[in-house]
Amino acid sequence: MNSVHIYPSTFEYESRILKVTKTIIENNIVSRVLIIAKHRSSLQFKEKIDDRRTLYRIPTLYESKNFFIRIISFIFWSTRILLILKKENIAFINCHSLSVLPVCVLIKFIYKAKLIYEPHELETETVTLRGLKKKIAKFMENLLIKYVDHIYTVSESISSYYEKSYKKNKIPFIRNVPLLSNQNNVNTNYFYKKFNIPLEDLIFMYQGQLGHGRGLIELIDAFFNVSSNNHLVLMGFGELTNQIIALSKKSKNIHYHQAVNPDQIHKYTCSIDVGFALLSDNCINHDSALPNKLFHYIHAGKPVIASNLCEMRKIINTYNCGWLVENNSKNIALTINSISKEIISKSSKNFKVIIKELNWNKEEKKLIKFYSNI
Repeated sequence: MNSVHIYPSTFEYESRILKVTKTIIENNIVSRVLIIAKHRSSLQFKEKIDDRRTLYRIPTLYESKNFFIRIISFIFWSTRILLILKKENIAFINCHSLSVLPVCVLIKFIYKAKLIYEPHELETETVTLRGLKKKIAKFMENLLIKYVDHIYTVSESISSYYEKSYKKNKIPFIRNVPLLSNQNNVNTNYFYKKFNIPLEDLIFMYQGQLGHGRGLIELIDAFFNVSSNNHLVLMGFGELTNQIIALSKKSKNIHYHQAVNPDQIHKYTCSIDVGFALLSDNCINHDSALPNKLFHYIHAGKPVIASNLCEMRKIINTYNCGWLVENNSKNIALTINSISKEIISKSSKNFKVIIKELNWNKEEKKLIKFYSNI
């Protein structure tokens, strides 16, 4: 049996799909996996991940911000997917985003495959989806979800939302947490050396997408109002990258580092003292979110300063692994100034126990059970 996973990204940092497909391959749930993504000129069209997993990056017709041109381009991209798959024997079609649900429904009927919907966030309730776009998205999901055979999500809140909205039975959630086997802590002073930071100072880190809605403006503003021995490292890429680089040149305790490959994140995270997992409190999606970075910090044995939102609050309170803040620079600055090396050392003692609870080796058992019930 073959499984097709469709996700409308260039597939450069998609660790979740790699973990999911590795699990279903190693447990002989499927014999082969095809991953369909979007092409970019600097990336390979066809990439062999291993002997049983192949990635196709399919070109789109146009790249435009115009909504209707993007729809036309997406139809072209979807047609190319059907051509790629025309000779395949497909048992499961895995839809990783609402935007590709129409083509996934079509593939389901062509190949008589089981359609599994596994959205990575609550896409109809994001901060960027408004007005007509939001109405179209909600209409499309409501129309097409009846053709979905099985659903699982990335958090308990998102599963509850789908159960209530579409009158579905208990929907499992499988959190995107790191593997247990590769998370041996690395003793490193990488950031201290790179940015010439005194060893007695504290390094706080934000890793991930450098975009709006992630509390970055408030976070940077806070670091203009904290003790000089507190440093912020922002590691990632996005629309705010140039602005962050410019601000880092104006402050001795704000530093920018380019994004690194997912398999290297742990090594870099081990060289900090505290991690930030912030999201603006302005949409249901953020309240339901469990950012990957939250678990990367925990697996590096680092406490987390997180936004006081539903899913992150559960993790911080349940495992006593950090601090909750409101999304304003004053509250963030007060929390930063209250933290010391001694407090961090005390808070880090239980992390070995926490990691044994929050790891992919444990979460994948839920995935295996999910497939066994199909």
